[in-house]
Amino acid sequence: MKASNLFFTILISAAVSTTILSQSNAALDKHAGFKDLKLGDPLSKWENELVYWKTDGISTWYHCTSTCCRQLFQFNLIQLNVRFENNMLADIVMATEAQLLDVDHSYFPNNTMINSLKMSFQNLFGKPFAMPSDFDPRYDPYTETWFWQGNNVSLLLKCVQVGGLVQEADGRIGNRFYCVVTISISDNSHIKPGF
Repeated sequence: MKASNLFFTILISAAVSTTILSQSNAALDKHAGFKDLKLGDPLSKWENELVYWKTDGISTWYHCTSTCCRQLFQFNLIQLNVRFENNMLADIVMATEAQLLDVDHSYFPNNTMINSLKMSFQNLFGKPFAMPSDFDPRYDPYTETWFWQGNNVSLLLKCVQVGGLVQEADGRIGNRFYCVVTISISDNSHIKPGF
């Protein structure tokens, strides 16, 4: 009798987990981009707002100058790069302005910007599916990483502390950090117009 209860509990748990996972996958897949930039957009849609950066023979990277995309939630972006493969938008990579991590509040994961970004993405796409640093034996305590995976789209949020202690003009002392967000099509072989 107990074995059947255990089996029933496992079956129900699997069904609930699958439902939650599929809802998160659907939300990330439906969003599929950042503001007006949508994965799968043709190069022709954005070419007037792109500055060539580099190519690797398969794909081409550009700096995006569009005024649509200067903030991530309430945080200013200093860089917005996009990668096109087969003339279709395949990756969106954005970096926030560096901020001071005050020595008095130096526990990195409790920083306001980091928590705000993480919670904003979590509210949109559910809990992260994996934190790659959990699986890396060389885990860096000065980097925090979260990962969301849809059926067709992935989102990586990585916040990094850079440099040593600095003193601001107002006298505050701390370390600088910034966050990078990468939104990608999970399998680039399936890039199609109107993703």
